[in-house]
Amino acid sequence: MADTFVKHSALALAACGLAMSAHAQSSVTLYGTVDAGIVYTNNQQTTLTDGSTQGHANYQVAGGNLVPRRAGV
Repeated sequence: MADTFVKHSALALAACGLAMSAHAQSSVTLYGTVDAGIVYTNNQQTTLTDGSTQGHANYQVAGGNLVPRRAGV
């Protein structure tokens, strides 16, 4: 009899735990610094597998070193 009561109590507690919903904050603020840029290189020389060279333009995303990185929530 006591064993059945314990099983039913555990089942009832588990059901209550599943019925509760989680509540989250409706907005989050991110803050920090971004130090990055786009680097454009015109006529960048490339050596091909046959030894010949050719020039082309290249875009790169580069990180800066002006301010330290920091971020928060």
